[in-house]
Amino acid sequence: SHPLIPMRVKPEQLWVRGKRSAFELLSKLPSQGLTIVGSRFPKSESRILVRDTLRSMRGSPLIILSGIARGIDAEAHLGALNAG
Repeated sequence: SHPLIPMRVKPEQLWVRGKRSAFELLSKLPSQGLTIVGSRFPKSESRILVRDTLRSMRGSPLIILSGIARGIDAEAHLGALNAG
């Protein structure tokens, strides 16, 4: 496991685009956030595990956090969207 490395210089600005309702979710982080990270080239079993896990969490107050990369990150986004 890798230790967290704090940023020495904080960004002066952060640009975001999206719906206002989505920005309201930010106030619930990190206490209600669930981060999903993984390989960019996952096995099909891993993809299924992410999908099934997110489907089982439908209705949960958790907010799925992930990068917008391919692989498991993309599967996390799709799984969250499909779970509603």
